[in-house]
Amino acid sequence: MTTDVLADVITARIRNSTLAAPTPRTLMVIEPRCRICADPGLRSQVDRLLVWRGAPVPVAGRFRTITYADVLAHLPLSRKISYSTLWRHAKRHYGTNVAVLRHCARLERELQAALDSLDPRK
Repeated sequence: MTTDVLADVITARIRNSTLAAPTPRTLMVIEPRCRICADPGLRSQVDRLLVWRGAPVPVAGRFRTITYADVLAHLPLSRKISYSTLWRHAKRHYGTNVAVLRHCARLERELQAALDSLDPRK
């Protein structure tokens, strides 16, 4: 198992992924003392990578799950953070933000379905 193969698989999955529509900033949990939350570009990049944490990835005929260490390995050198910073961000802020994103996406789908049912052209 080489890290290059794992990096290629993870990079391909991240490029092909799409997240739900962005949520209004007022609903997001942004803690100014968190090193990741303080930088919006870094927060966006880390949150996109955290989506894949725990996902099984086939490597050399076996499956391996993506860990925090894999997430850290895919950050550019200019944006390196510590393992504990990533872990704290994931536990304190990421879970809440994902819940908000899912809830807003569900509400958007329900609203669109309700509007479609009222459309007289259908």
